[in-house]
Amino acid sequence: MLRSRRTARVLTGGAAVAAALAVAAASATHQAEGASRADRVPLASQAASVIVFPQVHVGHIRRTPALTLGYVPAQIRAAYFLNPLLRAGVDGRKQSIVIVDSFGSPTIAHDLAVFDRHFKLPAPPALKIIHPAGPIPPFKPTSTRLGWAAETTLDVEWAHVMAPAARIVLVETPTSENEGTSGF
Repeated sequence: MLRSRRTARVLTGGAAVAAALAVAAASATHQAEGASRADRVPLASQAASVIVFPQVHVGHIRRTPALTLGYVPAQIRAAYFLNPLLRAGVDGRKQSIVIVDSFGSPTIAHDLAVFDRHFKLPAPPALKIIHPAGPIPPFKPTSTRLGWAAETTLDVEWAHVMAPAARIVLVETPTSENEGTSGF
C-alpha cells in the first residue's frame, strides 16, 4: 500500500478512513516506544466528549442535529499513537487521499471548515471534488441521500484528522457504491 511519497490512495467510502487508521497505527507502533504516557492512553479509558453542532441548512430544510456523543480528534490520534508521528512531521505532506463516495455531500467544504474551526485544525492544503462518472443528481433530503452525505462528511473529516497536511480528493459518484455490487 505504501509505494512512494507521491502515490495517491484510492479507497471507497469508510475504507478510506479505515485504511488511514491502519497505516497510521502500523507506522505509529514502530515509533510507540518513544511515546509519552499521554500518547499511550487506551481509547477505552477516555471519556467520550459531547459536541453540539449548529443548525444545518440543506436546501430549504433547516435541521438541528441532536447532541452527538463521540470522540474528538485528539482522542483518536492518541488511540492510534499518531501524536509522535505528527510531532515528527509525518502528517500526510506531499500525499493525496482519494475518497470515493456515492452522491457526496452538497455542503462538504463548509462542513470540513466548521469541523476544522471547532477542533482548531489547519485546513487541508486542498479539497478537490470531482465527478468522473458524470454529474450528481440534484440533492433531495431523503434518508438515503442524507445518509450518503453524512458518510461523505465523516470520511473527509476523519481522513483529514489522520493526515492533516494531505490533499483530499473527493470523488463523488452518481450511483450507489456498494463494494463490487454497483458503482465503480
